[in-house]
Amino acid sequence: MASKASKYQIVRLASVISGTTRIWLRERAAPSVQQVLFDPAIGQDVLFEEVDKVKGKSALKTQTKERFGITDYYHKQKEAELKAKEVKKKPGKK
Repeated sequence: MASKASKYQIVRLASVISGTTRIWLRERAAPSVQQVLFDPAIGQDVLFEEVDKVKGKSALKTQTKERFGITDYYHKQKEAELKAKEVKKKPGKK
């Protein structure tokens, strides 16, 4: 059975001046991204253009995944299990 394609695509944007890169999410059907964003290398707002697509979530840093809310199903499941255990351990208030 084939898996469904995500509605969103993870892409890498690069500054046209300094080459600084950023990670961005866009809809899969949308055209390539061009955004004016702050470039910390030169301290000004500059044009960032899409340079390539990130192949998968595993290629991203944990900080980037957390920022965009991209987590693996496995991690979500483990977090839910831990929360359920914590609720069971807490004594009820009377």
